[in-house]
Amino acid sequence: MRYFLFFFTPIFLLAQSSGVFTGKVIESKSGEALPGVNVMVKGTYYGTATDLDGRFIIKNINPGSYDVEVSMIGYKVILQTGVKIQEGSNTELNFSLDETVLSFGEDVIVLGKKPLFDVNETSSVARVRKEEIENKNNMDRYFFI
Repeated sequence: MRYFLFFFTPIFLLAQSSGVFTGKVIESKSGEALPGVNVMVKGTYYGTATDLDGRFIIKNINPGSYDVEVSMIGYKVILQTGVKIQEGSNTELNFSLDETVLSFGEDVIVLGKKPLFDVNETSSVARVRKEEIENKNNMDRYFFI
């Protein structure tokens, strides 16, 4: 029994050093679950998408305070700031998304101030001195003998 505790105690300690975000995303008017919503922990590489029931889970997050962003095309983006993760805890976050209007009919004008062709950037100049050419020719003789 002593060996069991000795070998497995470090595993238990490592398993509790991170936290978990879980939750559900619903549509605010109908209350229906929204699948495929992006849930991102800002400033990290952690993120996921909701499943068919609108649920999400993000594991192995280090303890600290985070900003969580929820977004989906056709809905307003929600940013919840100051969400705290404690060691070995499960933090539940539930979101309700409001629809937004997508505008497809507007024109987008892009103006560029740099000319498309700049003569100074497309040319190159190399100066070779007479001595460098002579040394190059002398060195070639030794290699081809």
